Amino acid sequence: MGSSAGANWDCVEEIPYSDADYVSTNVTGKTDLYEVTDLVGSIHSVKCVQVAARSIKEGSPTPRICNWPVAVGGQLLR
Repeated sequence: MGSSAGANWDCVEEIPYSDADYVSTNVTGKTDLYEVTDLVGSIHSVKCVQVAARSIKEGSPTPRICNWPVAVGGQLLR
């Protein structure tokens, strides 16, 4: 994985997003994992998870698919 500067997570965490910061690869099947901290306070249950992502497909050959898998407790959600 390549990034515009620094650690990969540091290139994708700003709000609002910046096109000057990015993570990239041109290798098929490459996965970049990110982790979030546990919720604090008295949380009884999580009702849903929302993933927000932006991507651009470029390179040679041009990728056909971008996936954003989500795992909770090490288990992949589908």
